[in-house]
Amino acid sequence: MPTIKAVTRPKKDKDRLVPIYIKISDGGQTCYVSTGKKIKPALWNKRKGKIRENDDFKASALNKIIGDKIKEIMDDEYRLGADSQPVNANILKKELKILA
Repeated sequence: MPTIKAVTRPKKDKDRLVPIYIKISDGGQTCYVSTGKKIKPALWNKRKGKIRENDDFKASALNKIIGDKIKEIMDDEYRLGADSQPVNANILKKELKILA
């Protein structure tokens, strides 16, 4: 069963922001799916896989977008498993591209 969580990637853009990705891991296989969102590294809570609340920044909206993307991937995982189809990181990433 794949592990699905939100992570940031280390490469910063010109504004010193890091991209947020959904990481799908299964055994030795890992895939990343972009959320299209970027944040300041200091605002990311690595342990929780969420954006920290900040007075200057509305994290709840972005955390909802990230949570919805994770839920979408998990729904695909459960659907494929219920249909007795193989499920791994690459298959889930391909499913996202098909549904997008």
